[in-house]
This record gives sequence, structure tokens and C-alpha cells, in this order.
Amino acid sequence: MGKNPPENPVASIMEMHRAYHSRSLNVLVGAGTSIAAGFPDWMELCTQILAETAPRLAAGESPAAFATEIINELGREAAMDVARESLDESPFLRCLASALYRGRKMADLPVLRVHRQLASLACKAKLFTTNFDPLLELAF
Repeated sequence: MGKNPPENPVASIMEMHRAYHSRSLNVLVGAGTSIAAGFPDWMELCTQILAETAPRLAAGESPAAFATEIINELGREAAMDVARESLDESPFLRCLASALYRGRKMADLPVLRVHRQLASLACKAKLFTTNFDPLLELAF
């Protein structure tokens, strides 16, 4: 499918349908599918992790202000590198888990209808995800 909006949405749906049945459909799943389940988007995740690591890095600035400043100056990916490099692996992973799960246990995570619908495509489509959360995997 092209980069421009389809002139004929029905034709696009039919093209996706054919790709699905011929097992050539690839689906990329992003964070938007998990936001409604209480997971942060990428910007929120970066800000939370930086705010948790900021007391080790910032001199007198509020953690949230420091996190925003670092993200604005370096970009999200480089800012996450700063956070990652400022901590040993275990403390960084605890910050990541805290920002993602917000105190919830695996059994408490809400698998949404969209996760189940996406999982149901897996018999004929390839699913790829950029998500850190396990909701798609739980839907399987």
C-alpha cells in the first residue's frame, strides 16, 4: 500500500484481505494499543525513567524539569541512553518496570480487545511490536 491516503478505501481493505489470506500481511504494533491499558507512551516512559534517575544527575533541579530539559536537548533516545548509563543494570530495570507496570502484577494487566484481535491475526499474518509491555503476548 502506498504512502498517500487511499483513493478507494474498499480497494485497500480488499488488498489487506488478500495479503492476509496469502500470508504476506505484516502488522507493526506500536504503543498506542497499550495506552488504554494504562501503559505509558514512549515520551511518558522516557520522562518517568529520567525523573527517577534525575536525583542522581541533577543538581538542585526538580526531577521532572530535569527530565524534560534533557529530552528537549538530546532527544528521547539519547536521553534514555543517559538514564541507562547513569545506573547499573538492575536499578535501571527497576526504574523501567516501575514506569511500565506502575505497581501492577502480571495477573492484573488488562488484555484489551485490540490485543486479542491482533493475536487472532497471527495464524496468517506476521506481527511485529515495538512495545515493552507483554499484553500482545498475554493475548496469545
